[in-house]
Amino acid sequence: MVKVLIVLALSISIVAYFSVKAIEVQITQLVIANNQNKLIAIRNNKKQQILSYLTELHKTTQLYANNTVIISAMYDFKNTFFQTEEPINKYRNIVSEYYNNFFNEYKLLNNQPPISLPKLDDTTITMQYHYIVNKTNSLLTDEYYKTHKTYNNDIKQLQHNDIEDILLIDSKTSRVVYSANKNIDFAVSLSKEPYLIPLNSIVQQINLSNKTELVDFTPYFPYYNTHVAFIGTPIFLDGQKIGILILQINSESINNIMTNNKVWQFAEAGKTGESYIIAIDGTMRNDSRKLIEYQEDYLLAIEQAGLPNEIVAEIKLKDTSIGLQKVETVGTENVFAGIIGQDLYMDYNDEFVFATYTPLNIFGLQWAIFVTIQEAEILESVMKFTDKITNTIIQIAVIIFGLASMILWLITPVIIPKIPKGYTIEQIIKHINRLK
Repeated sequence: MVKVLIVLALSISIVAYFSVKAIEVQITQLVIANNQNKLIAIRNNKKQQILSYLTELHKTTQLYANNTVIISAMYDFKNTFFQTEEPINKYRNIVSEYYNNFFNEYKLLNNQPPISLPKLDDTTITMQYHYIVNKTNSLLTDEYYKTHKTYNNDIKQLQHNDIEDILLIDSKTSRVVYSANKNIDFAVSLSKEPYLIPLNSIVQQINLSNKTELVDFTPYFPYYNTHVAFIGTPIFLDGQKIGILILQINSESINNIMTNNKVWQFAEAGKTGESYIIAIDGTMRNDSRKLIEYQEDYLLAIEQAGLPNEIVAEIKLKDTSIGLQKVETVGTENVFAGIIGQDLYMDYNDEFVFATYTPLNIFGLQWAIFVTIQEAEILESVMKFTDKITNTIIQIAVIIFGLASMILWLITPVIIPKIPKGYTIEQIIKHINRLK
């Protein structure tokens, strides 16, 4: 009986072991497929949201350019732009002091001073003195002041959320004749100021195309090299182009879409899932989830992954990965070759991730959307399922073994009768026949 029980136990153990392994393989495939489908659904949803946002932004820009307030303001600002014979040297010294403070702040946020200092003409100095530095322009009586007083509040009401600034540009002189925010790009002549490259670039594009143009997020000096985007369009009056409307765009709306307003639902993204946009230059267009939730871990991870120290320091200072975090993976190689797909690879955090990706090209932007989740989280869920099933199978095996042992114990006296000692084979056979 002991040998029978041993054979039975081994048989049940072998069957249980291979059953667990077979189920584990099936569960792994099922969980991976389920998560890939979930990632694809999230990816497609994010893509549609971004496309809708950019399309709406495009329409808003054109709508603003046809707004009677904007048209009238453009005409009046360019015709009343301040010309002065005021004491420029006095203003220049005061404005220079303002710039010195700006440079100090710039250095703190960038760990380095600006490459070159702007050289401002007399008109820019005077306008920036009155509208940025001194701000006592209520004492002014010139025509530009009256124009500004007429339109400023109405234009500022057009600002919302991600519209950082509204600028009106004289398309002939490339002069910024109006800015809602009055930053240091106000009143400058773009053709003379190389530190305003992205703004000058979009103005030139619009002058050439005479249509709405969009410039991707890029470091912008007046905002301490924070990454901003510009969208602009010509302004027409009676069929004649009288200027250019530029909207300076921050990343708030895009960031909110891609990060679920910085609140991730475990049911959708899990503990490590994230969605992000990569531009053709390989940098992010929204913040990394890990930066938001576990900044120190994130900074350590990207440093260990080989991101340059100066970039890591800038991400920490500015508390953003937008335009700074470089992502170079199998996924980026594929997606910018026009491939829509999914893969398993090492991501920018030095973690293996399941990823799905798709190109996103609109209005001249070359972007791609990625949705990822760490392999370790997927395998953790597989292990949880497998552990539960393993425990269940072990319990069933123990029950089967126990029942089989009991049955064997009950039937053994009948099947294997007790044989008296000293019986020959013939006597044993007779004894068994007699018991029957």
